[in-house]
Amino acid sequence: EYYIAAEVYEPSKVNTEALHAQLNAGLLQTQQAFFNITGTTANTATRQFEKALDRAWTQINTGTFEYNTAISNAIKDLSKAGIGTIEYKSGRIDNIEVAVRRAVVTGANQTAVKTQEVLADELGIDLVEITAHGGARPSHAKWQGKVFSRNGRVTIDGVIYEDLRKATGYGKAGGLCGVNCRHNFHPYIPGAPKAYSKSQLKDYEAKNIEYNGVKMTEYEASQIQRGIE
Repeated sequence: EYYIAAEVYEPSKVNTEALHAQLNAGLLQTQQAFFNITGTTANTATRQFEKALDRAWTQINTGTFEYNTAISNAIKDLSKAGIGTIEYKSGRIDNIEVAVRRAVVTGANQTAVKTQEVLADELGIDLVEITAHGGARPSHAKWQGKVFSRNGRVTIDGVIYEDLRKATGYGKAGGLCGVNCRHNFHPYIPGAPKAYSKSQLKDYEAKNIEYNGVKMTEYEASQIQRGIE
């Protein structure tokens, strides 16, 4: 819908065969990354953990269930099988809720962003606008809702757009669309209105939640909630 609204979407310009080939390559790459995440587990000889994650990933990407339902189903399946924690080869131990959510959110989000990149390449679109949400980790909050260039720092009509990878860490575990990141991006056409206003982005970082007499941001509150859970 972003391309259509900007009047740059022309089906004749999209090489469907090439698009499908690139999409499949991206999906296979994402699945391999997802397999690597789940493959680091040492104590799942019968592969219940991997199977549960594969099932959740499929449910989300086919539209059968949304994130939370698919994650909840996976956790219930593993709990019934007697799996409460996951131990990685590094020695790190995570509760099953943490491990499942991290792997599912990461795998599904990376598949979605690969799709955006492929179509943008086909239509010759360079700029992308990153989504924004309340509760973003501080390192991500500084670039959410902004527009960046996928092909290096550029200036268009007097406006400077920074390099996406350098500014956001896109492609790295701790950056945009990395481990546990819920951000995504969509194409942006120069001159089009931004999806998020400055005041809206500022509200996302406001200390407007009170707990035990202390004012905090949504992110700070979420960390306390995670600790309680």
